[in-house]
Amino acid sequence: MVVIPSYNGARKLPLLTPLLAWLLAREGLQVLMHGHPTEDGRVTVPQVLEPLQALLPVRNDDPVWLDTVTLSPGLARILDARRRMGLRNSAHSLVKLMNPLQDTPQQARSLVIGSYTHPEYAVSMADTIALMQGNALLLRGTEGEVVADARRLRQLDGYVRGEPVRLADAQAGSLTELPQIPETTDPVATARYIADVLAGKRPVPGPIARQVEAVQTLAAQAGA
Repeated sequence: MVVIPSYNGARKLPLLTPLLAWLLAREGLQVLMHGHPTEDGRVTVPQVLEPLQALLPVRNDDPVWLDTVTLSPGLARILDARRRMGLRNSAHSLVKLMNPLQDTPQQARSLVIGSYTHPEYAVSMADTIALMQGNALLLRGTEGEVVADARRLRQLDGYVRGEPVRLADAQAGSLTELPQIPETTDPVATARYIADVLAGKRPVPGPIARQVEAVQTLAAQAGA
């Protein structure tokens, strides 16, 4: 089971977290997405899923979405405090590495994809993964989301039972070509783009394809 947290959403770029989830499911991995809206004005995964699911055939191995309210109502209430206070709190760091399969027989064969924005969180999140002896992929995501930036490959760090595995170095130099991704965050346009990619009508952005390969490598090593 690959666990994908989604708590930031999209503000400037299309939200391609569902694309990552479906690409992983297409490779035979079970995928669980979880999240909770904490900020107005951002596009969230459920907003993209609604039009996307109307465009895709339904399969038994489709990724699953769970709102944090279902997983932990108390934690969802803490996340909701951002709407009143205007600031993130420690719960926002917790959910980035939360594994709903913790303390279950499936935990050892599960893999969490975690992301960070500020470099210091890369250090603290790596320390947490090592302490928990977890299986994880850690990267600087897109606007706080765990999906790789479609425009440029970032450093990909893996962990198998807490032990680090370097999977990819960050792409250096100037970009010579930009992927043909939507120029808007509109959920319907994003859903159509994702459906076209999954149908082979558009190419998978290189960094996201590399991220899928990295997850497959870690899953094989972790026995997921």
